[in-house]
Amino acid sequence: MIPVACGTTRDSILFAGKDSLTVRLVASSTARPVANTDVRLRPEAAIGCVKARCAPDGSMWRGRSDVAGRVVIPKRIIDMMGTTEVDAYADDLLDNATLEKNGEWILELTPKDSSGSAPFSLKLFDEKTREPFVNQRATLEFSDMHDARHSVPLTTNAFGYVFIQPQIATIGKHAWVKIPHYEIEFVDFTDAHRDLYFSRLRSKWDHDRDQ
Repeated sequence: MIPVACGTTRDSILFAGKDSLTVRLVASSTARPVANTDVRLRPEAAIGCVKARCAPDGSMWRGRSDVAGRVVIPKRIIDMMGTTEVDAYADDLLDNATLEKNGEWILELTPKDSSGSAPFSLKLFDEKTREPFVNQRATLEFSDMHDARHSVPLTTNAFGYVFIQPQIATIGKHAWVKIPHYEIEFVDFTDAHRDLYFSRLRSKWDHDRDQ
């Protein structure tokens, strides 16, 4: 569980203006709902938070997702609490919830790994549209400690994630991801921020037009 300060961006769920909000919990690895699961929201101290009523009283709100993974959370609770707790899942930050085009809030959850053997997850986005690449073929290339170069084919899932074996994350001295017709993006396996944004390669026609 990692605490997060209130409202880091204007599109955060912490700035949504409703009495209550429905959030659908989904597993990032499978894109399936986290159904019939207990959810807890714990107050976090948020220094400098303006909009939220940041006066934690030590209480904990409890709820439960339905068969579709949806849970209804009072907005007054969201205003006070930046962190969710869901058993068997890590990185359960409420501030990571995203608003889909259909108006539904989605919170993608990563399964906990007590053994340290879970794959390393990356989410791939188009820089211009800010949309994730769905079912997109990609290639991970990396060099090991002996400077030998390796290549691993990947395909993003329904949420734009790819999953890299932990052995690669351990030995990969330099690593990057390639998507056809896009600039390559380098991977830092030590960085907790695991979103990669890809810019489309400029074509010769684009170059000539700018001359």
